[in-house]
Amino acid sequence: MVRRLSFALFLGAASVGLGFMGLVTGTATVLAQGSAQGSDSCAAPSLVTASAQQLPHTRVALSQKHDLRVVAVGSSSTQGTGASSPAHAYPAQLDEILERRFPGTRIDVINKGVGGETVSGTLDRLDRDVLSLHPDLVIWQLGTNDALRNIDPKTFGAQTVEGIRRIRESGADLLLLEPQFLPKQAGNATYSGYVDAVRALGAAQGVPVFRRSEVMKYWLDSKQFSPATMLSADQLHMTDASYHCLAQLMADAIMPAAMSAVQPPVSRASANQAIKLLSGPSAVRSAEKPR
Repeated sequence: MVRRLSFALFLGAASVGLGFMGLVTGTATVLAQGSAQGSDSCAAPSLVTASAQQLPHTRVALSQKHDLRVVAVGSSSTQGTGASSPAHAYPAQLDEILERRFPGTRIDVINKGVGGETVSGTLDRLDRDVLSLHPDLVIWQLGTNDALRNIDPKTFGAQTVEGIRRIRESGADLLLLEPQFLPKQAGNATYSGYVDAVRALGAAQGVPVFRRSEVMKYWLDSKQFSPATMLSADQLHMTDASYHCLAQLMADAIMPAAMSAVQPPVSRASANQAIKLLSGPSAVRSAEKPR
């Protein structure tokens, strides 16, 4: 069945109640060819990092050596499906990397991923599994299963906005992690549309988005990874090596939050322009049912 995936729908839902609160574009630092802290084999020149303004609690914790509690929530990519052990899932590796980079700061990255979960499932357990832990930062991986299960775009957009609202009202910082790049879904407009939707929702809400799809595509194009080394045998989930690189670049994205400077807010005009850039070449896609 052919469906119309409209970004007007997503942005309309995203603007309810919260409005524009600053964007990744314009207040962010772009890492060219990887950072000094990251491994060259993990390099991703298009990685966009969050500004100190967008992650204020994380900035304070890392700059002043306070305790930092991070809760990673999402589906199997967070849980660590495809990894050889829980210690090789990206949250566990992120914990180790941040502890090395910030000696003297007590850092705890808690893995609350549940395989197969959609945004609706995350909302159902958000209070119990995430907010009850009083995190300073929530990393929310979303969109993959909603796309593959052909969840109604309007429902996905409204539920994502609801989750963003609840996390913010708890006082936690938030970083969204978009769907992974899947070579088998490269021509699937529905799947690509959900990647664009997460970016557009993040832009409209002023929430930084880690561009995992773009990063993983770069890894393949640059031959840093092959499909066999980047994805496990099911060609859906990541491997120990790609989870490691995800954790390295996630740490790079969080690092600027430790900077003391706070950038000026982005104007509404700049926000509108950024959304056009983030949403890709087409604001409306003709979507096929995922195969």
